[in-house]
Amino acid sequence: MSVKKLLFGVSMLVGLVTLVAVGQAPSVRAEARFNAGDANYVAKDQTIDGNAYLAGNSVRVEGTINGDLFCAGSSIVVMGTVNGDVHCAGQTVVIGGQINGSLQIAGQNVTINGAITGSATAFGSTVTTETISKIGRDLTVGGQDVVLNGAVGRDVIGGASLMTINAAVGRDVQGDYQNLVISSNGNVAGILSYTSPQDAIISGQVAGHVQRYEAASYSGQRAVNPIIGVVTGALVMVLWTIMIALALALIAPKKMHTITTLSGRDLIIVFAIGFLALFVAPIIGIMLMITIVGLPLALIGLLAWLLLMLVSGGVTSYYIGRLLMKNLHPVASSSLTAGILALSFAIPVVNIITIIGSMAFGMGAALYAVRGEYQKPLHSVRLAGKAKEA
Repeated sequence: MSVKKLLFGVSMLVGLVTLVAVGQAPSVRAEARFNAGDANYVAKDQTIDGNAYLAGNSVRVEGTINGDLFCAGSSIVVMGTVNGDVHCAGQTVVIGGQINGSLQIAGQNVTINGAITGSATAFGSTVTTETISKIGRDLTVGGQDVVLNGAVGRDVIGGASLMTINAAVGRDVQGDYQNLVISSNGNVAGILSYTSPQDAIISGQVAGHVQRYEAASYSGQRAVNPIIGVVTGALVMVLWTIMIALALALIAPKKMHTITTLSGRDLIIVFAIGFLALFVAPIIGIMLMITIVGLPLALIGLLAWLLLMLVSGGVTSYYIGRLLMKNLHPVASSSLTAGILALSFAIPVVNIITIIGSMAFGMGAALYAVRGEYQKPLHSVRLAGKAKEA
């Protein structure tokens, strides 16, 4: 593996840059296109028949995707037609065009100015739906500053420091807001139920009853609705897993194949290595930091330990997904598994077992694969020796 690819992969894994591209994955045959370039562009006259997995510093879709779209990058612009669901994360995310499915996006600045036939989930520092936008079903939203200028077909569930509604909402509005404003252009067809330290400013219409629940002082920070917290955690985990799957597919395809072909004996070894790496390694690192000579080694070791922790959930999702859903694209199967694992985090006791187990397996599997991509087990070597003697 070249130094350039290694540095590129590590950078993506820690979330600083994403410079990978996977082309299309048709339903019958997965055809991947890898590109370490800066931009990924689906032109107006281009059609992808199947799911699209795109990542890069800049991702732009103006053509047609007949399947789901998975993307990650610094700047993401989707202005074409997606006949499926959209799952994207980036610094700046702009969703336009026609999305004939559901939408799950996260970023620093998020803008929706297209038509979404299904439900939408959007999280960011600022989230804005433009006047020309339309969300067919529900909107789940969270951010510092949220502005709804486009119509929402059914419910709005959110959490924000400032929520401004300037459009029609087909049913109810619920959530946790420090400040809530319904302008003269706002129209809520159902009930308005919210938690806030102060009354909402309502200049528009609310057809149902209005109920405000008291909240303690925010002290400059937004209180987080438990439902929003669970949804946010699940979405972040799924999107992070997509990024990891894309990176692993580029920098270590053979090692990931090794992980997905572990035997029963290998699994025991993997968990043993994982538990040692998870609990013993940081203790050794702290002990080394006491000495001046061991300080640089300790810092390097702790950085490697942190990176392993960051990718462990993705590796576990990758393994389970490939084990249970072999016919799906690796990114799709690992993303579905990540969603299931994320839901388990909401269950007391089970969440602790899931977190520790996935981290231990992921760290152990990554370290076990690094030792040698296709190193033959000791018992296989012995059997080969006996065969030669015979």
